[in-house]
Amino acid sequence: MTGREIKQLGRVPDDYRLVRRVHGKDEEKVPDGERIHLHNHDRFHAIHEHQEIVIVIDDVPHPMKHHERTGSELKKLGDVPTDYDLFRKVHGKDDEKIQDDQKVHLHNHEHFYSAPKSLNPGAAR
Repeated sequence: MTGREIKQLGRVPDDYRLVRRVHGKDEEKVPDGERIHLHNHDRFHAIHEHQEIVIVIDDVPHPMKHHERTGSELKKLGDVPTDYDLFRKVHGKDDEKIQDDQKVHLHNHEHFYSAPKSLNPGAAR
């Protein structure tokens, strides 16, 4: 099945991008013309490419139009020191540590925080 066929099934407009959630945390773009293998419990969502979103890094809001950034780009945006790690807040689970080279698909009102690399603040209690 192609990305375009999945969008048609979900009645997603052509000017939206389709994204698949992989392994519960990572996300990947699904190009319209690309054929993908579907797995049980796959989850997809659509994003309007030009919609502005706001993410929060260390309690500071950052409006943006690009919905995908690398960990290092997010650190630069949030003025996170190089000897700090960046974490995505995840409700009900361990927070996700964002690697510098990791591509992160961003959602409106998503929260991130930084902590010294010597700590592990994202562990569930």
